[in-house]
Amino acid sequence: MGVIEDVRKVVQDLVAPELKSLSVQLDRIESESKLRDESLAKELRARDELMLARLETQSAKLEAFGAKMDYQYASIMNALNVDRRLEVLERDKQSASA
Repeated sequence: MGVIEDVRKVVQDLVAPELKSLSVQLDRIESESKLRDESLAKELRARDELMLARLETQSAKLEAFGAKMDYQYASIMNALNVDRRLEVLERDKQSASA
């Protein structure tokens, strides 16, 4: 059993410190990875908020533009008096055919 104990001691003396070193390195890498993930998530949230603000601004501008177009259409139709002119034409047509 002396040889087995000697081999065990050599393995413990050589492998155990190496395993401990690898474990410490892995913990450090995991910690760095977690910090990077948190930083990236924070940056993505900030970009999402900025894009949402821009989208809301553009949406408001588009809505205002649509309202302006509706107003201009109504104004043009009112200025042209299309309904009244159509009535006159229909009346003239009926008078001509009678």
